Amino acid sequence: MPRSKLYYACVTAEEMYGAFQTFYHLAGWSEPTRLSPQSLAFGCQVVPTLEALITLDRYWQTRVHGGHPGKHSSVEKLIEFHNAFMCWTGMRLSLLLALRETSELSVSADIDELRDRWIPTHDKNVPGDTGAMPVPLTTWVKLTIQGVRAHCKAMHSRLRTMGLKDCDLARWCAAVVGGASVPLLCLAIAPSAIRPLATSDFIGKDLKHLVPPDFGRKAMENLARAYGLRATEIDAILRHAAPGQTINSVTSDTAPLVRWLRANQAISAIAISIFTGVGYGLAKE
Repeated sequence: MPRSKLYYACVTAEEMYGAFQTFYHLAGWSEPTRLSPQSLAFGCQVVPTLEALITLDRYWQTRVHGGHPGKHSSVEKLIEFHNAFMCWTGMRLSLLLALRETSELSVSADIDELRDRWIPTHDKNVPGDTGAMPVPLTTWVKLTIQGVRAHCKAMHSRLRTMGLKDCDLARWCAAVVGGASVPLLCLAIAPSAIRPLATSDFIGKDLKHLVPPDFGRKAMENLARAYGLRATEIDAILRHAAPGQTINSVTSDTAPLVRWLRANQAISAIAISIFTGVGYGLAKE
């Protein structure tokens, strides 16, 4: 059992009793002793609830929809809206990609969301680190990235209209639309002052009571298990697998394509249970 299960998984007494029932039945034994609902659960005790994730998502959704700039808005208003959309999108990708807390979200704009099924992600620097590991590029992640590109295309057009086509923000927007190797999500302090989005930007002091800093990993570990994914499949999503740990065979149910299909089905169901739709920022769908 990966040691990280203690940091991410939370198995309730009810879930453990259900596992005991299954095992006892297969072994031909009588019913197990029921556990008290107040029994201490196994593993992490700060897993965010589904309600907390919905609240966090609706908070940023409201900020985005309520701050949509008109055609003649100021640069300051445009930047405020852009930053809110980046935070909303960053919160969603942190969950969908099971990202760790980071000072720079490790999602690059050079992803080919139309063809790729797995993308390299590197958000952990520790001794013995093997570098980037693959995470499934599921349908909801693809749609979210398409929404970011549409937003950046509209932002670039708006900045050109304002006479700011050569500012850093406009150049970054163009790079995202073109699929260049730049951070997919960036905040703007000013038209010529941008920086990559950090976890603290969308769960800062006003929202830290809702979810822990690594909420995406904790939530995905438990939600994916609730939707029936196996431990090995969850480890693949959370990038716990080591090279050579899984069998790559077309006749194996752990083959990459099968793992992607099962992960996509589960993560799509999770996204539908939390999100109300894909955000397109400044752009129209």
